[in-house]
Amino acid sequence: MQRYEKSLMDAEISLTMCPDWIKGLYRKGRALVGLKRYAEAAAVFKQLLKLDSSCIDAAQELMTVQIIQLMEIGFSREQSTNALIIHGTLEKALEALSNIPVEDMKKTPPKPSPPMRASPIKPQPQPTLFPIWVGNLVPSVSEKMLQTIFETVGEIYSLRLLRAKRCAFINYTKDEYCQNAIRKFNGIELEGIKILVRYPDRLHTHLGMSKSAQPSADMPKTAQKSTGECFFWRNNGCIKKNNCIYRHVPEHKGIDRVKSHADAP
Repeated sequence: MQRYEKSLMDAEISLTMCPDWIKGLYRKGRALVGLKRYAEAAAVFKQLLKLDSSCIDAAQELMTVQIIQLMEIGFSREQSTNALIIHGTLEKALEALSNIPVEDMKKTPPKPSPPMRASPIKPQPQPTLFPIWVGNLVPSVSEKMLQTIFETVGEIYSLRLLRAKRCAFINYTKDEYCQNAIRKFNGIELEGIKILVRYPDRLHTHLGMSKSAQPSADMPKTAQKSTGECFFWRNNGCIKKNNCIYRHVPEHKGIDRVKSHADAP
């Protein structure tokens, strides 16, 4: 514990001289996590991501901290993780899991139930969501970029970009929007790489997703799943190099790369 306190003190000293120092903010957030001051840690990681939205380590730390916060309330790790992936923020995830508006929870502290109970509060119905999964995203792809592209086929309820996993989840308000997105965008080139657009492998209906949303069993497998090869190696190159868990076949490097119009005959 003393080690974390010293780390926090060192980070705060460095931040007084350079408030926007990315590494200093990251160290401060990590120290706060070690001290179990999760709300403060989350605020620091959010501040860091505002300065550098491409910092994968900070995004992962924020996700972990928010999962812990939900688990401390009483939800399971799986429930917490799924809710954050789908709804994007801790507040929306908590509201979805509890079916109680967050503002009401803040105003009403928990207390023992009185002998004479009033009529129970009717849970607010969650909207029925229709999700799609977007994969093979390169680090330069942003949430704003995805929003601009995918909102052209229908109303988007929420969008969550997972940089560490190179994918995104998009929730539409109608299933026909999902079908249009899959039909129109699956296989298009985005930042030099062909993206995959399909229904998610798992449907989390307890978080508002429609039971009628279709599974992805009928979608073709990627080269990554069927052969164990790295998709990015077969396109513009893999940034993980020797640390990648997928196969890098030398003669397949760039074999699937999309040719630009300038290269066309």
